[in-house]
Amino acid sequence: MRICPWCASQNRDDSNYCGECGKLLLPQQGPEVIWDISHGPFITCDPRVPSSEYSGFAQFIRDSGYTLDISTAQLAPDILAGKVAVVVLVTTAWRRPYSEEESALLADFVRQGGGLVACAENRAVEQNANLDMLLAPLGVSVGLSREDSPVHDLNRHPIFDAVDGIRVTDWGKISAGGSLAAIAQDEDGNVFAGAGEVGEGRIVVMGDCSMWDNHHLLHNARLASNLLAWLTKSNP
Repeated sequence: MRICPWCASQNRDDSNYCGECGKLLLPQQGPEVIWDISHGPFITCDPRVPSSEYSGFAQFIRDSGYTLDISTAQLAPDILAGKVAVVVLVTTAWRRPYSEEESALLADFVRQGGGLVACAENRAVEQNANLDMLLAPLGVSVGLSREDSPVHDLNRHPIFDAVDGIRVTDWGKISAGGSLAAIAQDEDGNVFAGAGEVGEGRIVVMGDCSMWDNHHLLHNARLASNLLAWLTKSNP
């Protein structure tokens, strides 16, 4: 199944054009996005693997006009060269934490104009600590709770244009301070997402990874399109 990045309708895997809006679904050679899985995935995002839970999101990024590099190589300046955004999910960074050197490298990448989206999980997931080195300098902590409440209190922010709710599962509260401001929460004020600009670049941190899996992506497709466009300052 392929999800149209324009109208969020479902299409056959072998379809080149959306059956609903008629727009082209073929991947294009657009801005380069890197999905870093060098820290060992618990759930894979490789579309070639039938059991991949994030294969739909990987294909969605490509169908949205980006070139996606699913990278198993350790982060280094040459790996990030030419990229416009980095995707980091705790479920695809499961085996070891990010180092101080990697954190500094990504911080420089963002300050120089890159985008970073980091997604954590609820407090039952000990591997949230793998993201600490990346997020602590931003004043952000993740995995502070385990919530099953709807996230519908969305602040005015470009990633929520035409989005009236987010489909999530057992998400984790985050703190949003320092460089990031809270942009989404539940009715009790538990913060689900934070966003902000650091130097010339942009960062979004969210408290759930399952929102991008093959079961939830269709409901979050518009958010995914907005997120990619805002992070990369582009509209491929």
